[in-house]
Formats: sequence, structure tokens, C-alpha cells
Amino acid sequence: RKADSSGHAIRYWQSEDRWLIDFAGIRDQDVCNAYAEAQGCRENPGDVSIVWHVWESCHSRHLTDTSVRCLSAPHWVRVSGREACRENAAVNGDYELVAVVEGKAAYRKRDT
Repeated sequence: RKADSSGHAIRYWQSEDRWLIDFAGIRDQDVCNAYAEAQGCRENPGDVSIVWHVWESCHSRHLTDTSVRCLSAPHWVRVSGREACRENAAVNGDYELVAVVEGKAAYRKRDT
């Protein structure tokens, strides 16, 4: 088990049409800690339908892990436009990404 590090990277490996998660960062090798078949998703790996395969040392190979997902979502969203004097005006505000629920981003309002 490796510790988290800012050197971790997700990169596209064109020769095999795969997304790679590599703890060693961005480099010109097909060695990785996890991979997913890109299946035409070459712009970014943020498609929750992509299946990831994670290296398992005890098996000496990558194994499918259906719980691993990559989601492309903003870290926060702003809701605005509801007049302050109207009922439920509290919907206005900044919401931060806090979880992924059923493959979709979930946000919580700041300061609540």
C-alpha cells in the first residue's frame, strides 16, 4: 500500500487506448497502479461508466474494481437568482462537492 502523494497522475496511454493512474507521475511508460480502457473517452477519464483495473500485489496483476470511478465535476457550484424576499431564498449560495452518489456529484451548501 502506497501513501498518497502529489506526484500521482492520471494520463492517457495512446498505444493501448487506456487511461492510467500512476503514482510515479507523468512519464513515458505503460507501467501503472490502475488502468481503464478509454473506449473513445480520450478527452478526459471523467466518465463513470469506465471500468477501472487496480494492481493487486498479492495476485501479481491488475484486477477489476467496480467500486472505483472517475468523475468530472466542478469542486463547487453557485445557485443564484432567487430574490431574498421570496420563500426558500436560502437556495441561493455556494455548494461544495462532498460525495458521489449513484455515480453523480453531490454538493452541500457552504456554512450549513
